[in-house]
Amino acid sequence: MALGYRAGGIPAPFADALAAVDAGIAAGREDRVSTAVLDLTGRPPRTFAEFVRDHAGEWTEA
Repeated sequence: MALGYRAGGIPAPFADALAAVDAGIAAGREDRVSTAVLDLTGRPPRTFAEFVRDHAGEWTEA
């Protein structure tokens, strides 16, 4: 991944750092649950599938 960042013009030290962050995320280092959705909306979070089910009628042609 770092090579791809470098090829895109990002300086090597920063490309390496970004790649390390990406690797950590892929390994689950940032796999956390927060209360942000509930705190901001007052409603519990839902899955993407639930969201689609609840709004499917809005995306169909009349």
